[in-house]
Amino acid sequence: MPQADITVIKKIIFNILMIVMFFVMIEIGARCYHCIKYNDPSVFLYGKKYFSRLMESMRQGSAASEGNTGTEDPAEIDKIFETRGDRNKPLLTEQPQKVNMLGYPSYINKFGFRNDEIELEKSPGTVRIMMLGDSFVMSAGLEDKTTWECLLSDSLKELPQQYEIINAGGGGTTIDQQLVNLIDKIVKFQPDHVVLFSSHKNSMILDYKTEYTLGWKVSTFFYNISQCYAMIREKNSLRTFNDNNYYIYDYRVKITKPEIDKLMSLYRKRLGQFYTVCAENNIGLVIGLRPEFIPSGIKELQKPMDEKELSALGMKLEKEGYLTYYEFEYYTQGLFNLQMKSLAGKNGLAVFDGTDVFPEDKYPYFIDQTHLNQKGAALFADAMRSFITKSGFAPRRQPANDAV
Repeated sequence: MPQADITVIKKIIFNILMIVMFFVMIEIGARCYHCIKYNDPSVFLYGKKYFSRLMESMRQGSAASEGNTGTEDPAEIDKIFETRGDRNKPLLTEQPQKVNMLGYPSYINKFGFRNDEIELEKSPGTVRIMMLGDSFVMSAGLEDKTTWECLLSDSLKELPQQYEIINAGGGGTTIDQQLVNLIDKIVKFQPDHVVLFSSHKNSMILDYKTEYTLGWKVSTFFYNISQCYAMIREKNSLRTFNDNNYYIYDYRVKITKPEIDKLMSLYRKRLGQFYTVCAENNIGLVIGLRPEFIPSGIKELQKPMDEKELSALGMKLEKEGYLTYYEFEYYTQGLFNLQMKSLAGKNGLAVFDGTDVFPEDKYPYFIDQTHLNQKGAALFADAMRSFITKSGFAPRRQPANDAV
């Protein structure tokens, strides 16, 4: 090989090494900056394995709190509804335990509720209100004393009327599992009111697929190995969409419109069964419309339950066979909330509109798309307190002789 060619090759190799060293120095600088600013030495371990292990450690133990009944077949749910359980069957209890929910140790009492220990029989004159839903109701990602139920309970102690707030949420539960929970467990506590919140996890009943573009895969690869790239991407995401995690969820969800329609038909049926069980047990069913976080940079998805926008997304789904992640979240949750409003309208039920609690920019109040931070929990608890006091929640009547 001629000497000139060897010299050129050496220069190319040298230049490549210099470029690599340049980016290595930038990466080291980014990690030092993060370590000093946030006092986080673990940033020097940042990498693909570190990131995935961190997320996994946050989820460990949460499965124990998910309240999964193991009953997923709609026919089995209907069978449980038709038999309505056995009122004389003793309520199963377990040993109280601490589980890890999104990084926080959470106390689960002997009945499986994220709540202090309670008695089956409530105190005379007390209005017992049970909050039912998924991990939003369970307040995953918050310490026990900062859940919105705990804050609500504390604020209600100032009133002459005595209230008992019970957190009966179950992480990862759907409307099916919540109906079983109502029949098998909650009616035995004889609550005056059950506030049923629309569940994010209902969309998990669907058989859908996620589709990742090559650009998403490349960006995610560098995001998981480079602190410098992660910082740049998050800052750009925050500036453009007012959400530093936007690009994590920038993928497609492939699902068909008939599948969505089938789920909504099942959802309407379950809501009707909820109403029946509560009516037969003289329990006041209250509808809770659960908020969710959609980055405010996505302007068209900022009005919850906008029927015009929901119709447009339905047409897009029929035409293209997919929605973006945020469109899918908005679409399914909006349809769930509309179904709940419809049930409330037909049966004269009180509605707590949690979608109207927060300003358009919800970023300061949420941990992620579905869970409140401490600031959000405080605001939500205040709104719920106002709703309870204005609605005049009263103690329930004596159970009917033919109750479930």
